[in-house]
This record gives sequence, C-alpha cells and structure tokens, in this order.
Amino acid sequence: DLIDSAYASSIGCLSDEEKKIGSICIDIGAGTSKISIFINGKPEFIDYIPLGGNDVTNDIANGLEMSNELSEYIKIVQGSIQFSSNEKLKINMPNGTEKIITKNLLNGIIKPRYEEIFELIRERIYSKITENLPIKKVVLTGGASQIEGAINLSEKIFNRKSQLSGPNTKLSYFNKKPEFSTIIGLILSQKNLSQLHWNKSNYGIKRAFKVIDSFDDWITDSFT
Repeated sequence: DLIDSAYASSIGCLSDEEKKIGSICIDIGAGTSKISIFINGKPEFIDYIPLGGNDVTNDIANGLEMSNELSEYIKIVQGSIQFSSNEKLKINMPNGTEKIITKNLLNGIIKPRYEEIFELIRERIYSKITENLPIKKVVLTGGASQIEGAINLSEKIFNRKSQLSGPNTKLSYFNKKPEFSTIIGLILSQKNLSQLHWNKSNYGIKRAFKVIDSFDDWITDSFT
C-alpha cells in the first residue's frame, strides 16, 4: 500500500514516450532530490540525495547574513544559475536598512549548490548502473527545479537533452506545475484521479478554496 515518492514524481510528469526512450526524472524538492530512471517503459532505478532547495536558501542566508525567510524570497524573485551581470539589487532589510548586492554575487552563491546536487545525482547513478545507459532525456520537476538556468546546467552535467516538466492533468490548478508532480503521481498510481473532483455546490466551492489555500501555503514551502 506504499508508493515511493520518486516513482510518483516520474508517473506525474513523464510521458509514455519519455519512459520508453529512456529518461531520468529528477524532482528537486525542499529537503531532498528524488531520482528515478525509466527505460523501455519500465522503472529501472530509484534513489535520493539529501539536498534540495532548503540548502540553497541556507547558503544565501549565510552568505548575505539575512534571515531564511528573506533569503527564500530573494531566491525565488531574483535567483538564477546562469551567467548574470554586475547589476545591483537593493534588498530592504527588516530593520529598515538597505543591503546592496550584485546579481553575480547572488548567482555565485546559488550555482555551486545546484552543481553539487546534479553532480551527486550523476555519481549516484553511475556508481550503481553502467554509464552507457540508453537514456535520451533528463526531465526536471519539483518546486526547486524551476530556477532560471537549471535546464542548461542539467544538459552540461548529464550530457543529455533536458527539460522542465509538470503533471499533465485536466485539473487546471495543478496542470503543468512541477511542484505538484509527486501528488498527482500518487493519485495516478492509485487510479483515483476521478475522485479528485469538487462538487459545484456552495459547500464544494468553499471546500475547494480551503484546499487551494492549503496548497498555496504548501507551494511556498515546497518551492524551497
């Protein structure tokens, strides 16, 4: 009665064609990054590394000497792992002062952690299975996979075509949103997608909005 969350993420965002040609699904969440590999339509490998978006936030907090809450905001709004510029960013601190940094400084803090995540995943895969795998694509998903430059970095480290993906579902609130790949994958794995239907009565609408509010809070946390 248990479903592995790495498997669920891949079910939530990989197409049948991607499973067939050979694909790595990497779900970068808050505290962990989940890895699953499908070859010829079947799961061949599942693993985890204990690093995720929270580690990036902590790096920013330590490097810029600011709170984790403000660091999370800066990461989401200004964060990137691509070459940037010396453009200056003004950060309003809680005590009323301003901190001035450059985009290059911020990106220089963020990029090494994403490089570590991808390199550890590559080493974990190659240490357990042969390097000459029939894998054509890397699919990134999860809240922390949405940072600018993740696709280019993935292609560089894995030497495979990479893309960002989310669940393909008729539920518009969740559709194509990487942060929902695991939960939609869990539902699909149990063949219960049809049960996630909200009645259009007043009660159903109120309940739906309560659920959406809860997910909004969860998105904020999971994006880390």
